[in-house]
Amino acid sequence: MPCLAGLTQRNLAVVRLDPPRAGATVAVTPWVTEGDCNIASPVVVGSSVLVTSGYNQNAVARFDVTLGGMTEAWRTKFSSKVCTPVYHDGAVYYSWMKVSCLDWATGKKRWDGGSFADAGSCVVTADGRLVVYGYNGKVGLVEGAGRSQAEYRELAVRDKIFKAAAWPHVAVGGGRVVCRDKDGNLACFTTPGAGR
Repeated sequence: MPCLAGLTQRNLAVVRLDPPRAGATVAVTPWVTEGDCNIASPVVVGSSVLVTSGYNQNAVARFDVTLGGMTEAWRTKFSSKVCTPVYHDGAVYYSWMKVSCLDWATGKKRWDGGSFADAGSCVVTADGRLVVYGYNGKVGLVEGAGRSQAEYRELAVRDKIFKAAAWPHVAVGGGRVVCRDKDGNLACFTTPGAGR
């Protein structure tokens, strides 16, 4: 059944999208973050929703959802503050200070490493690697859990692209990596094999 998951000011809410029940609440669970800073978006995989925030929450949590309600599958004691986590092949990745990889089923940390500061973001590439962005324009290519189950492996990095912080998230597509800083400066890089 199609649904929408969203973080409100004080809750994680799931609502139906199917006519004629569109907008009907399926489940709500409290998720109150100091200063109403629910910055990272929820991640939906199947009938589960993953949320995270820093501040007083300082947690990543996965909830399983049915028409009967929502139950917490697991909760960690670490978090992503700004970066919306990404899911790929049984792993959850996020960048906050360093890059972290969690096991989707258990929430246990598989690995973390690198240094990308407070304003990090990441995306998963088609081949299961991560493009990570942070600091004042630091872009890294990191091995995903499919090739590196137990340790952080940085494959390449380019640093100090900008002078201002990298709050806008990195974008990848069409053989390009696009980065922007908080002042609006933009950089675009082509990837090997682009245009083939």
